[in-house]
Amino acid sequence: MHKIGADREQAEFLLSLVPLPDGSRNAPRISEWHVVSSIARQHGLLPQIFCRLPEWEGAMPEDHVRLIREEGYRNAARNCVLAAELLRRLAAFNRAGIPALPFKGAALAAQLYGDLAHRPAGDIDILIHFADLHRAAAVMKEAGYILHPSDPDAQEFQFTRESDGIVVELRWRLSPSWFRRDFGMNALWPHRRTSMLLGTAIPSLSPEHTLILLCLHGTKHEWTRLFWVCDVVQLLSLHRDMDWSLIERDARRFGLWGSVALGVLLSHRLGGVDVEETILRRFKRSTRVLRLERHIREHLFDARYRPLDGLPNQHPVLGFRDRIRSLLKAGVAAPNLRDREFIHLPRKISFLYYLVRPLRLTWDHVVVKRAIQREAR
Repeated sequence: MHKIGADREQAEFLLSLVPLPDGSRNAPRISEWHVVSSIARQHGLLPQIFCRLPEWEGAMPEDHVRLIREEGYRNAARNCVLAAELLRRLAAFNRAGIPALPFKGAALAAQLYGDLAHRPAGDIDILIHFADLHRAAAVMKEAGYILHPSDPDAQEFQFTRESDGIVVELRWRLSPSWFRRDFGMNALWPHRRTSMLLGTAIPSLSPEHTLILLCLHGTKHEWTRLFWVCDVVQLLSLHRDMDWSLIERDARRFGLWGSVALGVLLSHRLGGVDVEETILRRFKRSTRVLRLERHIREHLFDARYRPLDGLPNQHPVLGFRDRIRSLLKAGVAAPNLRDREFIHLPRKISFLYYLVRPLRLTWDHVVVKRAIQREAR
């Protein structure tokens, strides 16, 4: 999808959609609503506008009010369908003796916002034990779902039901496959809570593990959609009694402390959510995380977004060994177009680009660092 850039006026309005702890809102003063609607759609924020439509529709053209209302009703209806189907899948797994934890999607919308219309959802995500995978697949097949072929390194099985197009993803770990430790059911199931979905009690992640998951997911996708920040802001606003010792213990244990630091700092800066100063100081100890957090905030609405230093955004928040595994997995060591633009080599000696690449990355790092130092002065 081509990303659309926002001007200052549009960016300020979009940032006002982040749920502020004090409940304050900025009244929209937008001239080009078609641009704002497109950017909001890309950032998953149309449901936020829809839920506040009664207070804002007087400032919008009638055609955009109609568009947002139609999309909002479609999103709410789809989430209700997904929520009902999730309940059926959980009941089927329970009858088969298969422990299952829903996450993201409609379950998260109900857990965080108490309103299925408040958040977009595309499919159903369920976490299970790897040992239960084949039995779970048989349960899905009985319900009319078809298993799609997956990458050998995938951490999920994707099922689709042709009759209604619903997609269910069964996952057995949440952290990438190249992480040293598996952030999955063994860690999450013992700390599960109970939440309500369409009047039915279902198992859910604890608030602490939900925070780790949201930060992991946002970092994995480079925080390019603002509604992921909204989720973290809402979670931290709802659960002010978070067990930060548990969060730090499990985040460090699974190599996700940098991801949590990045997600919480972004939510603190963009949503104004209150976080204990002692916790913030721990997050700010990493200069890599601070640089990345600043880079994401400054380029959140850029039409063309480039990762910091030309590396995946998850790279700076990883531990040393996980960074090495990440580079090897992603093939980051292989030369790309920017290396070829850095210096031109004849075709016969193009293999030397493997030596040019680390020099180019070092040069990029020096240039960015000098720019930050100049700005700091």
